[in-house]
Amino acid sequence: MGDDGADMRFLSKVSSVVYMQFGRNKEIEVSFIAPSVSMSARQFYRKISALTGNAPSASILCLKIKKARNLLDGNPQVSFGEAADGSGFIFKNLNVRVEFLCILPIIFIMGNND
Repeated sequence: MGDDGADMRFLSKVSSVVYMQFGRNKEIEVSFIAPSVSMSARQFYRKISALTGNAPSASILCLKIKKARNLLDGNPQVSFGEAADGSGFIFKNLNVRVEFLCILPIIFIMGNND
């Protein structure tokens, strides 16, 4: 896209905004993140999509999974439920819970370093 350094700083800022929201509000919406990085929701969507190849919601999900993995890697006593809570996952329905409890442990056990 443009300047790689500027793009990395942008992604780092987005990550910081998302991580700060994990403890405050589990519902992390593009409409909240975009103004935090001085963009409209539409501009934010286009930029994240161009930089990551994913929609913002998929990028947020990746950040949540990475945060959960870091929690699990950092302390073997942390349960998957505690890691889910600490990384912004909300279990509103059984499908999300099953997805998290099946997919994350598989990724964690396999040692996927993405």
